[in-house]
Amino acid sequence: MTNNNRVVTVTLPEQTPSNYYPAAWKVPLTCSMTGQKLTDFRASEVNIRNTDGRISFSGIPSVIDNADDAEAIAAALLAAARYLRSKANG
Repeated sequence: MTNNNRVVTVTLPEQTPSNYYPAAWKVPLTCSMTGQKLTDFRASEVNIRNTDGRISFSGIPSVIDNADDAEAIAAALLAAARYLRSKANG
C-alpha cells in the first residue's frame, strides 16, 4: 500500500473461496501473543454471506495491533465491496 497524504493505492487481495463462502478473502493478522502472522485456517476472513449477499467478517478483532493489519483488513473489505459492485452491475 502506498500513499500520498490522502490518496492511497491498494493492491486488492486475491479471492480465497471456501466450502461455505464462495466469495471470501483471507486476512492474515498478527497474533497479539506471539507476533506471528496467522495464516491458512487461522487467518481472519472477509466474506459475502450466502444468506443475504452482505459483507461480513470473522476472526477480526475490535482492536487492531498494527498498521499493516489495519491495511490488510481495509484491502479485504475493499475487495469485497468491489465484488458486490461488479455483481450489481452485471
